Amino acid sequence: SKIAYTLNGGYSRTKGNTVNSGNDRINIANNMQLNLIKGLSLNAGVTYNVNRTWGLGTLFMAPPTGDITTYLPAFMPYTRLVDDAGKPLPLSLHRPGFLQALSEKYGNKILDNSYYPLNDLNESYNKGRKQNLGLTADLRYRLSEMFSANVSYNYNLGAGSTEQFYSGNSYYMRNLINQFTD
Repeated sequence: SKIAYTLNGGYSRTKGNTVNSGNDRINIANNMQLNLIKGLSLNAGVTYNVNRTWGLGTLFMAPPTGDITTYLPAFMPYTRLVDDAGKPLPLSLHRPGFLQALSEKYGNKILDNSYYPLNDLNESYNKGRKQNLGLTADLRYRLSEMFSANVSYNYNLGAGSTEQFYSGNSYYMRNLINQFTD
């Protein structure tokens, strides 16, 4: 045949391992092969991909040393997040003596330094989007059974964006504001 087309597409959606998180992906690809004259063929293709991610905002920024394992609190399995009445419980991220010293020095100038994981679920988000467009062209001339000449072109254009939001009620923002309170 003188011409052949293929068109492919795909969609996938994955739920993340935390509440309100996941990703989805869309792929579309089109390829055409055209036999121009005996021994001369043109292959051309277009691909387009979109990948979106979403989830909760990051609780902490990494420390200057980059060793995040010593910076994040240890959340143990079966950590109790609510009391018997269903009221959210705080997780201790600071030593009680430190919190007491802050309270004595700053009083009501600082915001609540307690971390309530269940209250924070709807106080932040992180969204990302990546797109990629690819164009390919391949011109091939077959000189003999053993030799051929190729001219190929490939063009890729990618773009991405990330959006992070933390409300004033989130632990992240309260902690950040407290760091600059005097």
